[in-house]
Amino acid sequence: MVISEYDSEIFLKLCNDFLCYDIRGNLLEYIVQKLGPFKLEGGNYDYTCRTVIFYNEKKISNFDFDIVFFNKDFVEHITKEYICIDKSDGEFIECKTDIKTFISEEISERSRKKLDFIKEVYNCFKQNSCSFFYIITFRREIAIFKNILGRNNYGFINIIGGRELYDKISL
Repeated sequence: MVISEYDSEIFLKLCNDFLCYDIRGNLLEYIVQKLGPFKLEGGNYDYTCRTVIFYNEKKISNFDFDIVFFNKDFVEHITKEYICIDKSDGEFIECKTDIKTFISEEISERSRKKLDFIKEVYNCFKQNSCSFFYIITFRREIAIFKNILGRNNYGFINIIGGRELYDKISL
């Protein structure tokens, strides 16, 4: 079956839009919002997007996470701009459509600053085993990036790749 010229133009526009970083990034964040949380158990969870993290009433950094799933029982304050968590029961997620642009053998200064922020939040919450840190990506092959994180003292950050996302959607 041959598709019409009009249908092919629509298809090409959609493909080009998908290849645009912003749209792919928004799509990945939407998928993560719908599929998460990934390890947290129980039903009293919610999520927030692009908010600054406060711990013990102190702002950790100006950096933020793309998505944070949290237990509503352990949140002191939440607004659109920030969340103040008093216990470490959450998933802290950074979304990267292609993790290769964020992590490579030589981690860029910009990426290192973001990873150091994630480590700072991890250090605040590491007493509780119910805190999970993720980088989620569409990239399917992620083993090399897990190794790079481990070699650079970021081994506590888990990576969820495209295969795992697809498997979760398929359930």
